[in-house]
Amino acid sequence: PKESKRIERKFCKEPATVVERFAMKNLSVAMPIFAIGFKEDIKTPMRTLKESMESNILLDIIAGPTSSLYEEMLNDNLINTTFDTEYFEGYGYSAHIFNGESENYEKVRERINQEITKLMETGVDEESFKRIKKKHYGSLIMDFDSIDSISNSLISAHFNGEGLFDQLKLLESITIDDVNRRLKEAFNIENSSMSVIKNTEAK
Repeated sequence: PKESKRIERKFCKEPATVVERFAMKNLSVAMPIFAIGFKEDIKTPMRTLKESMESNILLDIIAGPTSSLYEEMLNDNLINTTFDTEYFEGYGYSAHIFNGESENYEKVRERINQEITKLMETGVDEESFKRIKKKHYGSLIMDFDSIDSISNSLISAHFNGEGLFDQLKLLESITIDDVNRRLKEAFNIENSSMSVIKNTEAK
């Protein structure tokens, strides 16, 4: 038997703004690889499970594989099938990220910024919201077909102080108003940054 010990986490406070709006590295790649991140100015150390789920729904609505923006950029040869989105979060930081390969990455950034601005003005389309919500619900259900997924979910839920079925219950409760609120509080075009890996020596 040992005395119980409390683990204390100490982190440097993450500044609210991005360090720089654009960064490039020269590496031997066949096509430029980019990542566009929208840094969130967070008020608490961790996002709630509901906020994380709202963010992932938003990313799919903005530029997921079934979105009009994804189809348009694919048809215009601005992106290929490597294009993806991610909600990147941890203790004291969070960002919404769009990444992929493109010869015209600046145009991709412009299109994504335009789509976010449009959604902020008009609000999220209800049909798109319902479709993406159903997709996420189906993905959660499918996870229960895999022992590995169930094990990982149990571990994750334990350390986050959640129940195994909390995500399903929360997803049901998320409304279009929640997603529109999340869009306005988490996305700021002026607080975004693009990182590019490019072979600058290629002709």
